[in-house]
Amino acid sequence: MEKESLIGPQAHERESKLTPEKVQLADGSPLYHVLLENPDAINLSAAEAQAAKRRLSEIISLDRDGVLSCQSKTREEAKSILESIESSRSQQAA
Repeated sequence: MEKESLIGPQAHERESKLTPEKVQLADGSPLYHVLLENPDAINLSAAEAQAAKRRLSEIISLDRDGVLSCQSKTREEAKSILESIESSRSQQAA
């Protein structure tokens, strides 16, 4: 008789945690850069970077696979995907 696991998935069974820093665009920049007010700015404040990362974390919680699809995309392509995820969420909430 097999014992049922009561402790949840084992380490080898877990999906790796997706963080805002893990997904990169085609140019090598992190995905959260597309969420900055001025993604081409040379100087970036810590507060602005944290806000963009927090926003991306929220988007990840809505659609992890959609965010992963942004890997190696251009800024424009990735921004369009993220906006689509956010707009579909706001339409569901309405």
